[in-house]
Amino acid sequence: MAFARLDAAPDVESAAVALAGALRVTSGPDRWQRALSVLAAGPAVLVLDNLETPWDGDDRSGTEALLAELAAVPGLSLVASVRGAGRPGHVTWSSPVELRPLGRAEAEAVFCAIAGEEHRGKPALSALLPLMEGIPLAITLLAQAAHGNDLVNLKEEWEARRTAVLERDGGARDRLRSWKTSLELSLGSPRMAAGARRLLSVLAVLPDGIAQRDFAVLLPGTGPAAARALAQVGLAYFEGGRLKMLSPVREYVAVARWRWRSAPETGGERRCAPRALATSRCRARITTRPQRATRKRCRSTGR
Repeated sequence: MAFARLDAAPDVESAAVALAGALRVTSGPDRWQRALSVLAAGPAVLVLDNLETPWDGDDRSGTEALLAELAAVPGLSLVASVRGAGRPGHVTWSSPVELRPLGRAEAEAVFCAIAGEEHRGKPALSALLPLMEGIPLAITLLAQAAHGNDLVNLKEEWEARRTAVLERDGGARDRLRSWKTSLELSLGSPRMAAGARRLLSVLAVLPDGIAQRDFAVLLPGTGPAAARALAQVGLAYFEGGRLKMLSPVREYVAVARWRWRSAPETGGERRCAPRALATSRCRARITTRPQRATRKRCRSTGR
C-alpha cells in the first residue's frame, strides 16, 4: 500500500510527482510511466490524501485524466480523501464514507488519550469539549494545548483567543497541526467565489444557520449556488431545511471575515464580507438543533 499526500500539489504535474515519490520511483525520464509499472506489478492499494487540492486547481480535466489512468491499472484499488462533497469524474467510485462528529464519550476518549486520563470526568472538560462540536481535529489540537496546562485556564484562554488556541508549536503550515491552516485550504478553494464568501460571513454570526428559503433574500440570484459551494468545500452543511456551520469553523470565520473586507477587488468581484445581512425575519427562525461535523469524504474504487 502507498500513501500520497496531495495537499501541497496544486496541479496535475505536482500531483504526479507526489504520487511517484510515494511509490519511491526515482526522478528521471518516463517517471510517471515507471510509476504506473510499479502499480501494475501486483495487487496494490493507493491512498490519495487531500485529492481536492489538485482537483480544484487550474487543470481539473488533467487531474481527472490522471485518475483515469490509475483506475485503469489492473489490480489497483484507489482510496481518496476529499474535503466536502463532490467526486472527480472518469472514475467509478464506490459509495462515500463520511466522517461524522464524535459523540460525547468518544470525544472525551480522544482528548484524554492525548492530554492524560487525569482529565476524564472533570467538570472543566465537560465545559470545554462541547465547544469543539465533535470535530476530531479540533479536539486533538485542544488536547495538545492542555499539556502542562490547567483546564480552567485553558477554558479562559479559549474565551480570549478562540481558535488561535488550536495550533501546535511549529505547525503554522501543517493542516494537521493548525486549525487555521486546515480551514484556509477550504477557504482558498476556487469554488469560494464572492457570493460564497458573503454567505459564509453571514453564517459566522448566526449559530443556528440560515433557512434555505432566505437564500434569495440575502443573496438575490446567487444564494443557492453560494450555499452549494460552502457545502461542497466542507465549510457548511444542510440540515432540517437550514444551512449551518460548526462552532470552531464559525469562530475562525468570524475573525477572518474582517480580513476579507480589505481584500482588493479582482475580476470585477469583491471578495469580502458584506455588511450585516442577517434580517429580523431570519433571526426569528433561529431554533436549537444538533449539529454535525464538517464533512470529509473518503471514497474508494476496487478493480
